[in-house]
Amino acid sequence: MTNFDRARITELLLALDRALARRGATADIYLFGGAAMALTFDANRSTRDLDAVFAPTSEVRSAAAEVASDWGIQDDWLNDAAKGYVPPSVDPDQQVLHESDHLRVCVASAAHLLAMKVAASRVEQDRGDLELLLSSLGITSADAAISVARECLGPSYPIPPKAQYLLEEILGQ
Repeated sequence: MTNFDRARITELLLALDRALARRGATADIYLFGGAAMALTFDANRSTRDLDAVFAPTSEVRSAAAEVASDWGIQDDWLNDAAKGYVPPSVDPDQQVLHESDHLRVCVASAAHLLAMKVAASRVEQDRGDLELLLSSLGITSADAAISVARECLGPSYPIPPKAQYLLEEILGQ
C-alpha cells in the first residue's frame, strides 16, 4: 500500500481535476483525516488514503478510478469510508485548497479535524494528530477539547468515554 505525502496528495488532486475536465464534469471535495493533516498542519505527515466527502459521487469515483489506473495506485486512494465522522454542521473555517473550472477542494478546519479525531479516539493512530491540533487551537484541557468537539458534532453525537481519557493523557491532566 502506498503512502501519500503533501506533494503526492497535491499531484493526485491535480490529476483528478484533469480527469474530471476530460469528462466535462465538476465536483466538490471536502478532505479530512490524514490528508488534511498533511496538507495544512504537518508537511512530514503521510497517509495511506484520502478521506473525503464528495459530490457528485459517481463522477468523482469514476475520475478517481482513472487516476488510480494511470498512477498505479490502490483504487480506494480517495474514499468516503470515514464520512460517518464528519460533523453534520457546515465547517465555517474550512480552507479552499484548490479551485478550478472542474474541481473545488476544501480542507477541514482544525476544530472540525479535532472533533473527528475525538469522535474516533484511536489511541495509537490519532495521538500525534490530536497533540498537534490541541496545540494549534490553544486547547489546554480535556473538557475544552470535548466542548469544541460537541460544538462541531452536535449535542447528541456519541463521544466515546475513551476520548476523555486520551485527551487527559495527552494534556497531562
